[in-house]
Amino acid sequence: MITIIGISFIVLIVWLFIIVVYDLEINDEYCIWCYPFLRAISVLVASCPCALGLAIPSVIVITLNLAMKNSILIKTNRTFENVLKIGSVVFDKTGTLFNKIDEISEIKLIND
Repeated sequence: MITIIGISFIVLIVWLFIIVVYDLEINDEYCIWCYPFLRAISVLVASCPCALGLAIPSVIVITLNLAMKNSILIKTNRTFENVLKIGSVVFDKTGTLFNKIDEISEIKLIND
């Protein structure tokens, strides 16, 4: 286990070195410094199933951060578990749901 953590730490240091020295441009939506950490966590998860205990909370944190930057507020982590229970999603382009208009002119059902 110590060897796997050491290799993961080496991957982190190497990627940080590459980004700093070679001024590498990574098209990452949330942060350029998250890229090395994601690679290091990937090495941990691929090498040791115990590392899933680290990977799952980090994925939740990254998802919450990305949602917050896109103006989506997620109050609790339980929301991710309840996503599987969603049966339909309603999009309101015309403002009928939020402006309290009593009439809906068209309904389209999209099936896979």
